[in-house]
Amino acid sequence: RFTSDARPMRRLRLLLPDGRDVPAGADVTGGDEPAFVGLRGETVVAAPSGRHRLRADWVQGGCEAQVALSADDTVLRPPLEIVCIPVTTEQAP
Repeated sequence: RFTSDARPMRRLRLLLPDGRDVPAGADVTGGDEPAFVGLRGETVVAAPSGRHRLRADWVQGGCEAQVALSADDTVLRPPLEIVCIPVTTEQAP
């Protein structure tokens, strides 16, 4: 019998409110493990189904997003597009 404690991986595309991609290289937190943004604002986060608050940070700024993940949101499907709202330095943790 084979068992695994692998976490579900979710493919997301983080967009700013004006439609631009969150910059490549931004650090993403809020999942089970830290992640980063790649090309076209795409990231893969380890997170179970449910509601999550994600945060992306890069040299010139950062943003936060609320996301509801379902069992259907997997790395095998097209990325789920999420609007990431810019935060000011006063809102930084």
